[in-house]
Amino acid sequence: MLERLLPAWDSLQSVAAWQRGFQIIALVAALIAAAFQSTAWVFGGQRDRLAEARDRERSEQAAQKQAANDSALTQARAHIVELEEKVTKEAPRTISTDQHANLVHALAPFPAHDVWIITTPDREPLAYAQKMINVFRDAGWNVQSKRVSGATPAYGLICEITPPGDAAAATLVDAFRAASIPLIVQAPTLHIPVRPNTPILLFIGYKPIS
Repeated sequence: MLERLLPAWDSLQSVAAWQRGFQIIALVAALIAAAFQSTAWVFGGQRDRLAEARDRERSEQAAQKQAANDSALTQARAHIVELEEKVTKEAPRTISTDQHANLVHALAPFPAHDVWIITTPDREPLAYAQKMINVFRDAGWNVQSKRVSGATPAYGLICEITPPGDAAAATLVDAFRAASIPLIVQAPTLHIPVRPNTPILLFIGYKPIS
């Protein structure tokens, strides 16, 4: 079969020449294979370096994105807190259900005690005064209320107690403070036209600015 495919198969010189040719071809092929193998190794290393660089860039981008998201979230939370504080400052004063119940419970042991509630004719103090009136009436106290104009401009909730005071007055002060309702306690000093003669007077002034 080979003698048909290869010329001069029966010639020693020809066969030797063909042998050297195939050896050279095999050597060249081996060199080419080695070169391709080296090139493949170089490209493999470059592929790994590029992959590492890509992963590192993605990781840095993800970290930057997370940092940006965290910063945005922090700013959003700060803005919400700011808005809540603004709403709280601008919202009218009120007495919660729990505060109402605690005040009534504390004041109930002194039924029929007298208290005057004085307020300016402005809308917010009037609304707050009505909530105060409801507390004392539910506790069984005798509540008198009056709107006055020309009173000394004042802010907050002022409790004037005529000395020497009594147990009901002391309980009132303690109850309001326990309910976290800001209360200014003082002797009668406000200029109120036609001041009522009462041992306890609550003056509902304007809502404090801060």
